[in-house]
Amino acid sequence: MKPTKAYILKTPHEKSQIYAKDVADSCREVNLPWEYVEWYQGQSDLAWQNTGIQKPTKVSGSPAAQCCYSGHIAIWKKIADGNEAAIVLEHDGMMLHRVNVEIPENSVAAGNPAKVVKYNIR
Repeated sequence: MKPTKAYILKTPHEKSQIYAKDVADSCREVNLPWEYVEWYQGQSDLAWQNTGIQKPTKVSGSPAAQCCYSGHIAIWKKIADGNEAAIVLEHDGMMLHRVNVEIPENSVAAGNPAKVVKYNIR
């Protein structure tokens, strides 16, 4: 499947809101539908509780890093549950062009289009 939309991960922080708007604008410029995913800032326990999966037994990193990581997991789960192909962007990830890569079913692809690494998720 080819990605048909983007999910933009953002937090309540003022800068995150401003950056995410720029990312949404970059999606609009390449004609890619997008959706914001409001996530947590510094509340890692609450963030993990809302991923839709059980928190891993060993998690390292600051609360901010854990919020970012758990936000990605929540979006990946949403994509897998919806059986769709989508792009996950942080609030500072800009779309420079439309992504034209085939993502195999039940996989996560990471990297730039020139060198995509695929991970089986089921």
